This record gives sequence, C-alpha cells and structure tokens, in this order.
Amino acid sequence: MIIVTSAPKNWKIGAELIKFYQKTKFSHVAIIKGDLVFQASHGSVNCTYISVFLKDNEIIDRFYVSNDRIDMNFVKLQLGKKYSFWQVIQIAIDYVFNIRITINNGNQKFICSEFVGKALRLPWVNEHTTPAQIAEYLAKEGK
Repeated sequence: MIIVTSAPKNWKIGAELIKFYQKTKFSHVAIIKGDLVFQASHGSVNCTYISVFLKDNEIIDRFYVSNDRIDMNFVKLQLGKKYSFWQVIQIAIDYVFNIRITINNGNQKFICSEFVGKALRLPWVNEHTTPAQIAEYLAKEGK
C-alpha cells in the first residue's frame, strides 16, 4: 500500500492555509490500495478511484508501506463518517494563537491526518495531528 501526500490542482483556501502553516507543498494525506484512495475529505471519510482522485489532486510524496501496517478493518469501518472541520479550526487556533483546544470526538469525525495515522496504528496520533507530522514520521521510518 501507499500513503501519499497531495495538494489540489486548483487553488483552494483551506489547502493553501494548511500548506502555509505546515510550510509544505502538500495539504492532504491519503491511503492508496490498488486503484482505490481512502481519505477524509469533502465532508466525510470516503473512498474513490485513483483516476478520479488524480483529476483534482497532485501527489507530492509516496511512502510505500507493507499491507499489514495499515488496519484496513479500521479504514473500512470509518467510511461515511463526517469530516471534522472543527479539528482543522482547532489546529489553526493552535498555530496562530498558540492556544490548544481539544474536544475529543471519539473517532466519530476525522481529518485526513488523524484518519491515516490511526489506520497506521500510531499511538501518538490525535485530533491535532497534521499531514506534515504523518509525512515526517513516514520519511524517518523509511530511512
């Protein structure tokens, strides 16, 4: 399987803000298994074909992970759950004002990085985990 970082091909304010505060070229992280992309975006945890994903997104980084690293049972059980816009706002408040607000939603809503991190069974992942933190972890692990 592959974990990817990506950015939209067309300008989107949310993605631009995420790239700005992370100081990265990407704003998103997702899981690719075969020709399917599993992600938290567009209002929910969802799955789409890679060809559909690539129409609107540019892949920035690819991290190859063994199939047993990703809990696909967890991934499938999250499909259809809501995207947590509140978590993105919490991360932005933390970045801009250095004030951490944490309201644990008990895995009822997700952002992309929390979804991917929990699918990877990373114990440190929480509602404030960013796509950059997932990418940094995978880059270090790959060395």
